[in-house]
Amino acid sequence: MSRHSSSLALALALVASPAAASAGVVRITSSIDRVTVFTSAASIHRTARARVPRGEHQLVFAGLPAGLSDESVRVGGFGPGAVAEAVTIRTGTLGELNEPELNRATAELAALQHRRAAAVEALGAHPTPEATRLRDELDASLAAATQRVAQLRAAASVPAKFVTVEVTTEREGDLDLSVEYLVPGAASWQPSCAARLTPDGAHVALDVLAAVQQNTQEDWVDVRMSVSTVMPTTSLTLPHLAERTIELEPEEEEVVFQRVARARPMAGTPAMAADERVDDSVARPGRAQAREPVREREGLVQSNLLSARLEIPTTVTVRAGAAPRRVLAARATLATTLEHLTAPRESNAVFLVARARNAQQFPLLPGNVALFIGGDYVGTTALAGVPVEEEFSLPFGVDSGVTVDRTLADRRVARVAGRDEVTTRYDYRLSNHRDRPVDVVVLDHLPVSRSQGLTVQTTPATRSFSPRREGDAPGVVRWNHHLAPAASERWALGVIVRSPPRRTVNGELD
Repeated sequence: MSRHSSSLALALALVASPAAASAGVVRITSSIDRVTVFTSAASIHRTARARVPRGEHQLVFAGLPAGLSDESVRVGGFGPGAVAEAVTIRTGTLGELNEPELNRATAELAALQHRRAAAVEALGAHPTPEATRLRDELDASLAAATQRVAQLRAAASVPAKFVTVEVTTEREGDLDLSVEYLVPGAASWQPSCAARLTPDGAHVALDVLAAVQQNTQEDWVDVRMSVSTVMPTTSLTLPHLAERTIELEPEEEEVVFQRVARARPMAGTPAMAADERVDDSVARPGRAQAREPVREREGLVQSNLLSARLEIPTTVTVRAGAAPRRVLAARATLATTLEHLTAPRESNAVFLVARARNAQQFPLLPGNVALFIGGDYVGTTALAGVPVEEEFSLPFGVDSGVTVDRTLADRRVARVAGRDEVTTRYDYRLSNHRDRPVDVVVLDHLPVSRSQGLTVQTTPATRSFSPRREGDAPGVVRWNHHLAPAASERWALGVIVRSPPRRTVNGELD
């Protein structure tokens, strides 16, 4: 027999008042089939089926999270000539749901207490083994029943939402309903990545992982899940600029303006340290590839005007209040350019760095990245947010096959033309001990003056500076080197700091 159904038109106003009781009230059993997790909220989709006769009905989705946003509730469905009249939302308690179960558990507890009292009385002065065993069994059952009653009584006062859908049906039949709602602040996901550099250094396989946790008062069991980079809010307000006025002070008042130099931040390069070493097989042609791990299903990426949504390829279970559940959200293989990076002012460590472009359809959010070369774990780094099509760099450990030295060769203090002058010279040596050529970026930084009359100048360098990159701090200089196998390069840098006579200069000059 075919069943003719019509879609419910449910663009309804939400009324936050209790629904009137009637003979047509049906509390339906629903289940969660789909969840979208945002950075600080979750959108939950529930489905239900109810057999209803012809007429008017009030179908209740009961025991929903108390923190759901009433404005976000959307109801839909199909049914036998069904017409949705209204949607009502009210706040109650979980006690409305478990009252019958609490009554049964309380009655069972009373019966167990009565049986145990009778068993203890029957023990007498000389209890038999059988009577003792019965008493022990009753004690165990009594403890479990007491705990169950306590749990039900505690849950009875927990607030919950009840969504009532008022529907009129033209004939008897099955009515399929769905409700979707947003629970702000009760769920979140944190991104992290695993980056695996191929042994030849040509590509990096980037797995985007989502650590999902929630405390929405309901378990998500075998649900379809997606994670989204959007941050929904229940209050959106466009900026509004008010009138801005200026006026002169009265002429009899004298106003004195003093020019103040704007402070400039001191240049600096973050200290770099690591105790991992690069495997000799990196970028060495002809070496055997690492065995591939067990393959995982890849997610689907959907982008819109404001965000990206990552569809988890398998169903997921996340319990309310449980530890975060980490799932694979997306996977990409990106072409890389290898280089070495060092800042000998801070450390003599020379890092192997893979530079890549975010060719995915969504930005990479800030998070930790576990780093691998082939199948070997080399460490963890923090990744800042990376927009689509932007370049980013990942450090894959310290390469002991490339060394750098920076030494203070000369330091002189003199008074020249009525000004104090400090001249410092540094010698650099960069060596490639590998049997293949390497590209190395050497960083240093010059002091940046924050005071008028305090100047910084470099002497004619034995090697010119390379172009700065976007994001370099003020004063940072770089040299780009291409070293042949077993090759070395030397160069020097001189810095002159001039200041007014007998003035103390704060900050690092060397």
